[in-house]
Amino acid sequence: MKRLLMTALLASTAAAAAQSWTKDDPAGTLTLKGCYVVKEGVRCDMSYTLTDTNSAGFILYPSLFGVVTTTGQTVQAKYVSVGGNSFTEYNSSTTAYRGVAIQGAVLFDLPASTTSLRVLAFANEPLLNVPVARSVAATTPVVTTPPPSAGIPTGFSLDLRDCKVNQGVYTCMAVLTPTR
Repeated sequence: MKRLLMTALLASTAAAAAQSWTKDDPAGTLTLKGCYVVKEGVRCDMSYTLTDTNSAGFILYPSLFGVVTTTGQTVQAKYVSVGGNSFTEYNSSTTAYRGVAIQGAVLFDLPASTTSLRVLAFANEPLLNVPVARSVAATTPVVTTPPPSAGIPTGFSLDLRDCKVNQGVYTCMAVLTPTR
């Protein structure tokens, strides 16, 4: 059955907008999923998606990440993890493939009373006013596929895949399949 693929941009409201950094080498997007308190401090989870080549090495160093707390304290990351590997104080790496999200995490030595970060920076690129949840469950957004805002063309079924939210806008891969 022939499939017509197209990218659909669907406007919708979102409870929390994702914040992200654009990375140049290798080209891709590092998206913050959320920060939360853990026994060891404050953990921030993220995902990296390679955008320009088929595959490339992806590596994170603790020295690439820093925060400014609401009291003005500056703290460098203590540990990083990439691709589900153990946390390390040196670096963590894996191979990234175009269009496939790689999970990453960074751990800061901050008190359990931390409720927000004035700045979370990656390679000196800041994200501002990042909330810190009390637990991982509080940071995990409920991902739902938004309803299409335009009508489905006659004679096709619509399947939305890989939906991502960025500042209240859903970006999805739309698969139109002829029903005849």
